[in-house]
Amino acid sequence: MSGYLPFEGGTQVPAFWYRKEKLEERKDIDGLTAHIDLYQPFCEVAGAKLRVKMHLLSERYLVPLPD
Repeated sequence: MSGYLPFEGGTQVPAFWYRKEKLEERKDIDGLTAHIDLYQPFCEVAGAKLRVKMHLLSERYLVPLPD
């Protein structure tokens, strides 16, 4: 089954991230997110400067990562 929204099925893929200086070890987060929600946190962890206000692209702000 496939879909675009969580209640429609869709594809759910686990993600494993590691960066000892920035992220806590062994932290499970059960919330759903989309690929666009990850762009800003990855850029901030990498130290990249963004020219676009990310709230225009995604309403979710994942920095710091939720508990």
